[in-house]
Amino acid sequence: MEYVRGLDVSKYQTVDIDWDLLRREGYRFVLIRASGPDRPHNWTSLEKDPHFDAHYERAGNAGFLRGAYHYLVPDLHRQAAHFVEAVGERPLEINYWGDVEQGGLTREKCEAFFEALDRNISQMAGIYSRATFLNGIDAHQSEMLTKDGQRPLWVAHFDVSQPKLPRGWNTWLFWQYTVTQAGAVPSIPGRVDLDYYNGDAAQFGAEFEQAPVAEIHEPVAPGIAGQRAALADHAVAVGHLLAPQVDHPELEAQRLLVEADHGVDPGGRADRREVAVVLGGLRDHHRSLAARRE
Repeated sequence: MEYVRGLDVSKYQTVDIDWDLLRREGYRFVLIRASGPDRPHNWTSLEKDPHFDAHYERAGNAGFLRGAYHYLVPDLHRQAAHFVEAVGERPLEINYWGDVEQGGLTREKCEAFFEALDRNISQMAGIYSRATFLNGIDAHQSEMLTKDGQRPLWVAHFDVSQPKLPRGWNTWLFWQYTVTQAGAVPSIPGRVDLDYYNGDAAQFGAEFEQAPVAEIHEPVAPGIAGQRAALADHAVAVGHLLAPQVDHPELEAQRLLVEADHGVDPGGRADRREVAVVLGGLRDHHRSLAARRE
């Protein structure tokens, strides 16, 4: 079987990639770094990859199917929310991915990231790593990480005939199989990672080209008014569910909104990552109350 070929790119590759040329060379998909730490080894904050928008738009215009990944680090907060914000409302044909390879990550930290990310997208996020790393943090012992081997796996293993799989998985979806020498791929002056899809062109088309794309559930509306409206809708829904338990559900809903609204600046400037976290919390509250009433 001839695997479908793709590549993964980030700010370390030029924005002037000739995507049409690569498409003619037989590449079909690209996985793009959307977010991660601001520095390679001494990070102080998270960043949106400065080349993400250009890579996303130009690859899409050339007919590439696109995924996005976040480089997970151990000591920075709200990474799933930052990832979702970096992608925005751009559809991803081949999903969101968490890049798990940084020293200092634990199984618990990875679980928290994927739990938050899964909650905010319309399908299970994928995980990128290598077998030695996932085995080292005992990822196979975590139902959240493996989903009984169903969480999509993008495995890294260079210059072998078949990749080694981490415990907990019996197959891979994407395989990062090599990093090239500088200039080996047309229009990319430096080095670049290359990937395979685990199937032929017909299987690739059946799996991705007709499949629903991954999008954010209830994306945060731009602007202060839209953000407050989204919060209010969730608070009112929670209030109605509370109706049998409280005398004035509308007041209870308003109380919930006021408590949840701590992440929104009434002056008109909002931190959308905070709002996304608040919305997630209200959704969870809503769902837990609904489950209790069923």
